[in-house]
Amino acid sequence: MSDANPRGFTPARRLDGQPPARAKLYPTGGRNRAQIYRGDVVYLDTNGELQRVDFSPASATQRGLLGVVQAVYNENKRPFTHNLPATGHYIAASTTGFAAVVDDPDCVFIVELESPCTNAAVGQWCNVTANAPNTAAGYSRLRVADVTATSIGHPFKILGLAYTELAVTAAGSNNNDVEVIITNHMWRKARTNNTMS
Repeated sequence: MSDANPRGFTPARRLDGQPPARAKLYPTGGRNRAQIYRGDVVYLDTNGELQRVDFSPASATQRGLLGVVQAVYNENKRPFTHNLPATGHYIAASTTGFAAVVDDPDCVFIVELESPCTNAAVGQWCNVTANAPNTAAGYSRLRVADVTATSIGHPFKILGLAYTELAVTAAGSNNNDVEVIITNHMWRKARTNNTMS
């Protein structure tokens, strides 16, 4: 809501208007290179294990994305609340755990856009940008940025302002909440070896 408070990605609905699909459990296998939080975008590596989205420069060979994390669990598939206060509500790097991921390729997500969402931004592609996560509450602070007319290295498409957004001017404003869909999804729109199409 135009307040520079990124909260990661939140499932809003499916493209057909139905509620978001259920989340499915995926393992980290203890080889995750980064911490994994609720609201993070993830993909499956070559071992079939979760990795947090890479923030390196956009690439045409970027792996297809799997979805967004809705909950995180320890190696025994128990919520991290059972580990408090020793650890936070996230899967630490190089730690065995499980994450519930909304992996539906038709799911629409709400996320904060770093720049204003003007009318011209609708239908454009964008990429994920990093922000420090909220380790105490265990949620991601990812948002999207780098709005462009090319899909190469930009795995999300902007559908418009989110229903939670109060700013309604054509010029938009900084930090608008927008609805996006994954266009380079692991189950759709990805070529051989899960590279961008």
